[in-house]
Amino acid sequence: MTTTPAPTPLARSAWTHPVALPFAIMGTIAVVGGSLLSAALAPTPSYHGNWAVAYIVLVAGVGQIILGVGQAATTAGRVHPAIITVQALLLNLGAAATVAATVGDIPVLLYVAAAMQIIALISFLWVTRHGAHGLPLLALRIMAVLLMISTPVGIVLQSLTH
Repeated sequence: MTTTPAPTPLARSAWTHPVALPFAIMGTIAVVGGSLLSAALAPTPSYHGNWAVAYIVLVAGVGQIILGVGQAATTAGRVHPAIITVQALLLNLGAAATVAATVGDIPVLLYVAAAMQIIALISFLWVTRHGAHGLPLLALRIMAVLLMISTPVGIVLQSLTH
């Protein structure tokens, strides 16, 4: 008779684990929403419209999915729900504020949005600092660092265009 090993916290998909679920859901909504926005803006393309679509799909969508699923996979799902809530709020409110600030040309809001997102990114790196090594941790770290670098670069580029 064989015995089945006890399930680990990630016995089910990291995508559907409670640690990743808010990020997977909001990231998927961002990818689909950004794609629909792209279709709606296609007849009259503009710089801000094209930028907003790319930002929504890549940062709020794909980036958020990589961060959330990577965090679930590398921490074996052991992240306090309050941390997940704060991360999700900072990422999503920061992304929405970034789009609004850029399209509406509101520099102060852009700085607040950038701070929100950088705090969220630092928290992902902090929570996973002792995480299991492997591809999910590498993907999370690369995404977090790329977004932390691109945030101030985006602010500088935004200020130079006005």
